[in-house]
Amino acid sequence: MSKLYCVFLFLGLAVSLRHVRALSQEDIAAIKTGLRPLIAECGKEFGVDEADIKKAKESGKIESLDPCLFACIGKKMGMINDKGEFDVEKSSETVKKFVTDKDEQKQILEIIEKCSSVNDEAVSDDKGCDRAVLLHKCMEPYKDQGNSLGDLQKSYADLVIECAKEFPITTEDIAQLQNKQLPDKESVKCLFACAYKKAGMMDDEGKMSVEGALEVINKYLADDPDTMKKAIDFTNACSTVNDAEVSDGTKGCDRAALMFRCSIDKADEFDINL
Repeated sequence: MSKLYCVFLFLGLAVSLRHVRALSQEDIAAIKTGLRPLIAECGKEFGVDEADIKKAKESGKIESLDPCLFACIGKKMGMINDKGEFDVEKSSETVKKFVTDKDEQKQILEIIEKCSSVNDEAVSDDKGCDRAVLLHKCMEPYKDQGNSLGDLQKSYADLVIECAKEFPITTEDIAQLQNKQLPDKESVKCLFACAYKKAGMMDDEGKMSVEGALEVINKYLADDPDTMKKAIDFTNACSTVNDAEVSDGTKGCDRAALMFRCSIDKADEFDINL
């Protein structure tokens, strides 16, 4: 259920994005990419940067950061209104925009409704700082509802974000990726080649590494035999991208585009939730 934290971007800072199911790797990466300028803008105001937030999150000391930082980001996202209250209506609209699975959407909307009670709590400010803390505490219990496939998706999404520093993408690119379409731009293709290589799913020759992909599958899906088998069959089916001729040699950008498209094309066939 931590896709709730992906949709609610500023809470995505406070809680790990692991266990994602309904959102694809590209959706998560797009959302997190969209969050970065908000972090920079609000972080400048409160004297922290993305690295500080990541360190606090990984050490379990996220509450050591100024809660007004998260209120700032929440306001920019429209989650917290000018009165410092949790904006239930706008948050619900955001969920409906990003979460297309009706069952998952329904569960998240129910959580939003439950957490709307934070607006009834007495707070010491009207800036939303105390409210941000209350909202985090309300949603915290739901973050661990998920599976290892989500861990894998989250890990890959983090690599995409890392590679985006070298291969930046535009809001138009993000919109296409959210629709599971790969923009025909070298920078986007190379972004995915970078992520595939860092994940061990592409070798130094710019080819899909079936062995590397199987290692990743074994690492994350060993406790889920059914999903593991589907993932292995899925990987083998897409290994044919190595037979295609590409124009960029060992860079892997063209091959990455083929891997991306194969993943989208084969997902339904193997019942893989991307």
